[in-house]
Amino acid sequence: MKRIIPTSVICLLVFFSQYLLSAEAKEPNRFIGLHDQLLAFEEGEIAVENGQLMVPIEKMARYLHADITSSENGQRLTIQKNGQRIAYDRLTGSTMVNGIPLGLEMIQAKEETLYIPIRFLGEMTGFEVDYIPTIRTARLTSVTSPHLNNAQFEEKVRNAQVKKQAEVKRTQGERPVVYLTFDDGPNKNTPSILETLKVNHIQGTFFLVGKQVNYFPELVQKIQAEGHSIGLHSMTHERSVLYASTENFMNEMNEIQQLIRNLTGQTSLLIRAPYGSYPYVTKEMRSSLIQSGYKLWDWNADPFDWKIKIDDYQQIVQAVKNEVEKAEKKNNAHIVILLHDREATAKALPEIIAWLKNEGFHMRAYDPDNHFVNNFYDDPSL
Repeated sequence: MKRIIPTSVICLLVFFSQYLLSAEAKEPNRFIGLHDQLLAFEEGEIAVENGQLMVPIEKMARYLHADITSSENGQRLTIQKNGQRIAYDRLTGSTMVNGIPLGLEMIQAKEETLYIPIRFLGEMTGFEVDYIPTIRTARLTSVTSPHLNNAQFEEKVRNAQVKKQAEVKRTQGERPVVYLTFDDGPNKNTPSILETLKVNHIQGTFFLVGKQVNYFPELVQKIQAEGHSIGLHSMTHERSVLYASTENFMNEMNEIQQLIRNLTGQTSLLIRAPYGSYPYVTKEMRSSLIQSGYKLWDWNADPFDWKIKIDDYQQIVQAVKNEVEKAEKKNNAHIVILLHDREATAKALPEIIAWLKNEGFHMRAYDPDNHFVNNFYDDPSL
């Protein structure tokens, strides 16, 4: 029995509007993803013809683990997978699917390399094909292989690109961006920290605790007025209470969010879980955060400033140096330093900033419009 080519496939071949390239001249490079990975194609190896992404058929077939056969004289190439057979005759230039001529010049030869539309090849061999324009990527997925959703995949690709760019910048002598973050305030030490940031023209990120906000509401307004970012650090900061249930966890975060909104007129969606997200923030809690639009930030540089007394504040300065250097060696494009609103930290801060400036680091506050993943679960949705 002859196989019938689905009408939907023919329509997709003719009306392949997703791949129209209005900005081709500016951004010629395109990419191919298979499940959760970007495939290794050379720059310019993915071609564009008549609004379709074209890939080298044999190379792509190998990525798909398809069977590739060629006739003895090399005239006919055949690709088989999942019961589907695509054949190309070099002499006539014709393409057949399951023995049926398409009547379309689907496969094209370019300098002895055969190219095929990625959507045609993918869907004929059992894959779903999506185009993600924000990362200029055609992505193939299969229901038989667990995979991220498109938004999570996009975030993963972006994070990989950021790390790659960081590595390039590092080899060129450029340094990562540093984020000074301060937990557990506001309190009596916050004004000193704010003054140091102000005289150095630097913005920081303050993760505030609700019970402290109630004691020092004017400091919350000062933090916001001076251009710093505000994050949510729960209402109680009490481990046994906060993490007792998903309901408790979300109630505390929603309550501190409303408290900040009432004082500043701004809504913060950035959360730092007390004691760090792992292992306390459960899968159910993370799902609830995602549904509510929250983002979750941990850190990648921890000088353990909370352990150090004021007379030993120089230990904090040295610990920050050590932690930043370690984070940079790991090719982090962003270095998020965990600090606290403490007297010793406030005293160490001028020297910390002086060292960071002298080393060529740029310091910024969290920007919700340029969020990057920084949680211990590496969850791209957060």
